[in-house]
Amino acid sequence: MLSKGRIDGILEYWPTMISAYQPEQLNNFKRHELSEAQNFIFGHLVCSKSQIGAAVIALFDQTMRRSEYFEEIVVQHKLSMPVEEFSAIENALTDIYKESPK
Repeated sequence: MLSKGRIDGILEYWPTMISAYQPEQLNNFKRHELSEAQNFIFGHLVCSKSQIGAAVIALFDQTMRRSEYFEEIVVQHKLSMPVEEFSAIENALTDIYKESPK
């Protein structure tokens, strides 16, 4: 959406950006590092404010609560992030999406 001019900016980890774009595409973006940031921040799933948008977000949340998807997200974060960041993200994802045993 950024490359198509539909949004003005992205707040994202640099490893995510370099995995999503080819090196020559990255030259089209300006990068600003937040050196004073103490904690990570989650990205957001953005949908139109409509019944369909609400349904997409609800489906995403439902899917993330399925153990096979949740575990894959955790594995992918572990593979792509520094250990310090991964630990914090794993804890936050667990707090948000991992269901308590019944």
